[in-house]
Amino acid sequence: MTEFQKNIKFTSKKIDIHEHDILFPPAIGGYFIHETVGHLLESDNISILTVNDSVNCEFLSVTDDIKGNEHIVGLNKYDDNNVEIKRTELIKNGKIISLIDSNDGFFRTDSILKKTIPRMRVTYVENCKNFDYNCHEKYKNYVEISQIFGGGVDFRTGHYQLFVRGILYEDGIPTYRMENLLLSGNSQESLERIVFIGNDLKIVHAYCVKNNQMLDVGVGSPTIYIKKSGGI
Repeated sequence: MTEFQKNIKFTSKKIDIHEHDILFPPAIGGYFIHETVGHLLESDNISILTVNDSVNCEFLSVTDDIKGNEHIVGLNKYDDNNVEIKRTELIKNGKIISLIDSNDGFFRTDSILKKTIPRMRVTYVENCKNFDYNCHEKYKNYVEISQIFGGGVDFRTGHYQLFVRGILYEDGIPTYRMENLLLSGNSQESLERIVFIGNDLKIVHAYCVKNNQMLDVGVGSPTIYIKKSGGI
């Protein structure tokens, strides 16, 4: 029996997720960024964000690139408008430098009978070397998000909701597994509370639904740690 199995309690415990720091393990943070940033950068959404805006996290860089992950999204050299797919830096050191639009091969559809629209492909947070410590050593009390199984964002306001399950860590020990948690907030405000991005990037497959079209996408991130509101 592992240390985790000996300590964790499988009984339910009611908590307010917003009273805790949040840890996104590698890849899982990619779902968070997909909703809180990615959709706000799709050019057909009249969003609160645009080029040259800051996302209030100076060490956050986000890229969309299918190279090495073509099998995840079923794309190769061209998008569904026959435009060449290019690696695109969306955010560099906290500043938006590109949108998801027609220029770099972002137009996609799930059927030849439907309209092509700007969509993410493989969107991920770049590894960060700003930190000379392991966040697991520095932070001991948090909710680790083990899965994000749904969610959405209002691109006009930046308000998001994510349906998640997680594990509560107390003094560095996993103590409770929790189901049916709702993580919500304002994208800009939440990004401002990121205090750690790791150097352990992982990319995984996900599904994304927009305008009644479901597509394969890739999401990725290193470890991301977010302090609770008022906790920085």
